[in-house]
Parts: sequence; structure tokens; C-alpha cells
Amino acid sequence: EWLKEGHRIKVELFLSGRSKYMDDKFLRERLNRVLHLITENYKVAEEYKKGPKGPIITLERDTKK
Repeated sequence: EWLKEGHRIKVELFLSGRSKYMDDKFLRERLNRVLHLITENYKVAEEYKKGPKGPIITLERDTKK
């Protein structure tokens, strides 16, 4: 709903314990699982980065499609 309105959204996964210190491949796979649930067309505004609680990515609406 927020993407349709043109807002940017930040997706941040909160991982517990040692999960947040796993290798990048594991963290990116977990983040991609969440991104596949989004039905609206989007593009990445800010690339993947590690946060204190887990991976973070910022998305915005893709106006090309």
C-alpha cells in the first residue's frame, strides 16, 4: 500500500542471537524471501547493508513498469 502511494519503505529483518552474524549469503537469502512477498513493482533505493539487528534494504516504487 505504501509503495503504491509513492513512499519509500525500509525493510529491516530482526534476527535473534547468532543469526545476525551469519555470512552474507545467508542474510541475503533471508531478505530475498521477504522481498518475494511484495506484489507491487519496486526498485532498490539503497542497497543491502548490515544493521545492528540484521540486514536492511530500502525500496521505492518502480515507475517504469
